[in-house]
Amino acid sequence: GILTTYSQPYLPETNGIIERNGRSAIEMIRTILSESNLPASWWTIAAQYAEVIMNVLPHKGKTTSPWHEYWGSFYNYDRLHPFGSECYTKTYNPKDLAKFDSRATKALYCVPPGTPGGLIKVFLLETKEFQMVHDKKYIHEYSSPGIERIPECKTPLIITDANANQNEESRPYAFYSSIKSAYEAIPPMLVDPTDRSKISPDLKEPRSQKVEKLDPVWISALILELTSLLKKGTFLPMEKVSQDIKDGLMNVGDTPLTIVWKLKRLQDLTIDKAKARLCVRGDLQSYTPLIVFSPTPTSDYLYLILSGSDPEQIYIIQIDVSNAFCYGQLSRPIAIRFPSLVQELTGWKRGVLFKALYGLKESAYAWYTILVATFRELGLNAVPGHETILVSEDKCVRVLIYVDDIKFFSNDLKRIMHLIDGLRERFELKIKNATEFLGIRMNFVRTPKGKAWKLDLGSYVEEALHKYGLTNAKMYSTPMETKPPSLTQIQSMADVDHTPFLKMLGTALYLMGRIRPDLAFACNYMSRTCTHTSELAYKMIERIYGYLRTSSNAYMLIHINSLDEPWEFNVMCDASYADPRCDYKCTIGWILRSNNSLLAWRCKKVNATLLSSAEAEFMAAVDAVRRAIALRNLAAEIGFPVQERIRIYEDNTATYKWITNQSLAGGTHIRIKELFLREMYQQSVLDVVMVPSNDQTADLLTKPLPRDVFHKHRKACDVVFEDDDLHQNIEVLPIKTPDS
Repeated sequence: GILTTYSQPYLPETNGIIERNGRSAIEMIRTILSESNLPASWWTIAAQYAEVIMNVLPHKGKTTSPWHEYWGSFYNYDRLHPFGSECYTKTYNPKDLAKFDSRATKALYCVPPGTPGGLIKVFLLETKEFQMVHDKKYIHEYSSPGIERIPECKTPLIITDANANQNEESRPYAFYSSIKSAYEAIPPMLVDPTDRSKISPDLKEPRSQKVEKLDPVWISALILELTSLLKKGTFLPMEKVSQDIKDGLMNVGDTPLTIVWKLKRLQDLTIDKAKARLCVRGDLQSYTPLIVFSPTPTSDYLYLILSGSDPEQIYIIQIDVSNAFCYGQLSRPIAIRFPSLVQELTGWKRGVLFKALYGLKESAYAWYTILVATFRELGLNAVPGHETILVSEDKCVRVLIYVDDIKFFSNDLKRIMHLIDGLRERFELKIKNATEFLGIRMNFVRTPKGKAWKLDLGSYVEEALHKYGLTNAKMYSTPMETKPPSLTQIQSMADVDHTPFLKMLGTALYLMGRIRPDLAFACNYMSRTCTHTSELAYKMIERIYGYLRTSSNAYMLIHINSLDEPWEFNVMCDASYADPRCDYKCTIGWILRSNNSLLAWRCKKVNATLLSSAEAEFMAAVDAVRRAIALRNLAAEIGFPVQERIRIYEDNTATYKWITNQSLAGGTHIRIKELFLREMYQQSVLDVVMVPSNDQTADLLTKPLPRDVFHKHRKACDVVFEDDDLHQNIEVLPIKTPDS
């Protein structure tokens, strides 16, 4: 039979042979990637290479290798070459080649044969795809590894009136000659979908895909989308594409497209415009791209930059790139199938996609790559480890990127306009309101503590209440009762449809992550019921919306720090120990500030069962300090003055003694974390201050609180209601704009 054994967490001495082999494999993969200069996204290919190496080499205590024991023969080591080294492979289909054209294709050596007589896996640099080749059609490597030899995609061409009439020889692709004829299949717009006066206030997002059931506004919005994409050379109908392009398609089957309808609304919830978005069904994509990762910023990135941005001294300008993903270049064209509505309007059934489109797995990475490359040409570079923030060499210009929304911060207006002009040469841009970002409305105000940013999502809350039919919901002063039902009670009731619950929870989580730390524990608690949703869970989520109805006018303040003095980063952390309502698991929470400016907060369930309240507090302290160090280093990278020392406010005596080396931790499973904090303390990077439990603001994030205590800590988090005394002393100030 099978004997099951268990090992102690964080104690590798008790691990078995399998654990040690897994660690050896990870270390080998890491070394292979480092030596070859290939990105971390290649780890699966490096793992295949490491698997072969481990199988063909003798193991400790044995004179033969696993290969010899299994196959009964010795491995031919002449077939092994360095991972990622350049090589040549014979061209398999030379029918289109001239007599003296090269019959070899440059590639990167990836995986040696894993079986006797097996094939070698290589990465073709020209087509950017993997291929299995035989030894007889493979030429040995001739130089050292390096990803930098992979050629970059060409800059995508925008088809405008100026270049639509170019000669056939001057165009980068032959299919551009068919763009004008493709335009003829698109019918004219019936109504301008961007004209508010032509849109009915009762217009709703459609569910039908049939022409006769759609409002003319939606049909016109789709026509506008098709025209825009065709103008950029994003796709072409299959009948307009030459045979050589059809032969070079990346996928065999068609990847389907779909239509996403969206009503854009203003702050007062009136309709601004109707938008139709043509998207790829990424879940039905008929091939797997090599790289799909693309970075996106978190809220604390925005708050960190705002805390050092005084609108009286700097300019803040925001732009939006129209159809941003469509500028990303694909390595090879993709066969697509148009939605039935597009087929009915234009007669197109199948097509070829040449550039990235929303929904395509690699579209975000393709867009981010070309955007950062453009900024690099303009003199801005991404901050290492925080790729969505770019700064100039003198730290005078800061740029925050969120997909297609780009926000500039600088005291030099000419430099900002120079950057925008450089981007306009490559992309289609439009200037947006600088006081709005990702749905957050930002106002510059003066408070009794000094200048600050006022951030609110008031219209978002009202829209959510209207969307879920809770405009008349019962109003509450807290988002959760002091003694909420346990998870066992919630999950013991009959399961119901969880789709509306997940939508309501997702909306609340968005609010919590942006400007509402007072919702953190309630949202975290409800997130634990997603696998089994009952009527009791719906009542609890409706209480959260009842609290939102009470506080729909709430906003958060981000105080502006002086650039003349170093910023002090401080965190308040807390934990609830062995909560019986949550299967005796702990909840940790922390709040991070720079001087008086709130930057980040977190509420998290600890999956491990901890043995004491001190261990729970210790886990919270480690998590908080790690984030504080990251944001402190980021602030220094973008030119803000910072103090080296981080101050942590703790209300647990045992945790205080552990960090300051006055006693030893009792559990071996947190020993590494203990050494980390103790090392930070001994290097004067960390300073620990005891604070009374009644003044521990992080309690707001770890447990349900009585009303008065909840309101006290909510106020300490700079969450303000319009009926608070503080609101009466806030003065709205003008923001410096290019016109001023």
